[in-house]
Amino acid sequence: MRWSKRFIGTDFVDGFGSMAMAAHSFEADGSLHLIVREDGSNDLREFWWTNTTGGSGKLTGNGVPPTVPPVFGGQYLGSVASYVTRADGRQHVVYVTQDRQLWELSWLGNQPAQGGNLLAQTLAPHPGTSLSAYVAHDGSQHVIYLDQFRRVIELQWSGNAVPAAQVAGGDAEHGGLPADSMPICSHVYPFDGNSQHAFYLSGGEIIELRKATGGDWQARSLTRVSSGAPPLAFSGPVSHVAADQTQHVFYVAATGEIIELWWRGNDVPQAENVTQQAQAPLAPIFNKNFNGGTSPPLASHYVQSEDTQHVFFADAKLGTPWEIWWRGSGPKTPENLTKLAGAPETYSPDPFHSLVTADGNQHVIILSNDGAQPGFIDLVARP
Repeated sequence: MRWSKRFIGTDFVDGFGSMAMAAHSFEADGSLHLIVREDGSNDLREFWWTNTTGGSGKLTGNGVPPTVPPVFGGQYLGSVASYVTRADGRQHVVYVTQDRQLWELSWLGNQPAQGGNLLAQTLAPHPGTSLSAYVAHDGSQHVIYLDQFRRVIELQWSGNAVPAAQVAGGDAEHGGLPADSMPICSHVYPFDGNSQHAFYLSGGEIIELRKATGGDWQARSLTRVSSGAPPLAFSGPVSHVAADQTQHVFYVAATGEIIELWWRGNDVPQAENVTQQAQAPLAPIFNKNFNGGTSPPLASHYVQSEDTQHVFFADAKLGTPWEIWWRGSGPKTPENLTKLAGAPETYSPDPFHSLVTADGNQHVIILSNDGAQPGFIDLVARP
């Protein structure tokens, strides 16, 4: 594995910094896309790049509303998501606006982005501050978000149809597990008929919502049912699916240790302390004495061509970007990406973003406060 780095662009616009909010790749031209929120204006900006070129431009402004701040009351929130619909080749950004609407922007190729309020024609509840999005096996689009009553809402539509909303969790009918104001995540599990899964926090517990194709949402606390008595979460969860039919959820505990919950099918989830197993540095915890503490979300992915799993985080003491990787039941290996890729220390509490492109390359996007060239960095691992 050969690591390298690429400077994407500065995080300072008009004297204000920016925070990375979402990232995706576009297979048709091999481009990568980073969606950031500009401090001050709360506008969204897109950075895009390929092996040979790149650029950036604003997605909001001129009548398109901005988003909300990503940190509120010391808690990290996830108010932006991005994805691609392969059927029509469109790229999408979904986000929460300051007046608590749910806005979608989409574009094809180099055409200008088109936008609209997803709630304009539906009676769906207004969003809180966290959301996640995915495309199902049938091409339908799904946004999972928290509303202002601590419920989890699913908004789904196909093509130009009016989005349909339903309560997926957080209410009495789904176990009475109200959602914490923290980032959430979701994925599609292709090994049982493409069931849909969303994960959120309730009192620090990791809650799984599962919906079988044609079924209703079902809730369970992974924290309560997992073996190994996993600790409560201080960060929002991240998740991925591996080719051996296992599902994996990761989060940061109060100690700064990374906890993994994994299971196959209907098996009892297993809890493992990834930090201890890898003898890796701790992840950061902020404001521990206020609001119960919080940590930036991790980044994780599965590389099918290598059959490896990867978790990315910042060293709590130095801000250095680290990776923990493993194959199957093999040992977990910690790697200092500063040494492997010549990456700068981040010195930043901002979340990482990671993805795997069609050519098997891994990309980890960080924000560096390096004095020589501060801004967004793409760390690339090539097979």
